[in-house]
Amino acid sequence: MTTDQENQTRETSAPLYEARNWMKLLAVASFLAGLWLVASLVGIVVAWLPLWAGILILQSARAAEKAHLEGDQLSLIRSLSKLKTCFTLLGALCVLLVVILTVFLLAFLTGSLAGPRLF
Repeated sequence: MTTDQENQTRETSAPLYEARNWMKLLAVASFLAGLWLVASLVGIVVAWLPLWAGILILQSARAAEKAHLEGDQLSLIRSLSKLKTCFTLLGALCVLLVVILTVFLLAFLTGSLAGPRLF
């Protein structure tokens, strides 16, 4: 017999439950992007960010599935907490990439990366 709290948890977790397969796909894509970054010299420094994000998204999808199927409120909270951490992590990654790209753009525009000029 289900309680009102379990039914409310199922209802609240339904959007995440319905998106769980997309979340799993995004987790795999993020993880693969991290592995691809490891292959580059500069990417080794930041490769852990998409790897960690992929793990967090996968954990969130699994917790959302458990929350919906079992009406487990703690699993719903765990799923949302993992998503919060993932969004924070991806926000930091975006800021880092904007800084790196800005530095390279400024270096390119000032001629620092152009090398010696022959003419």
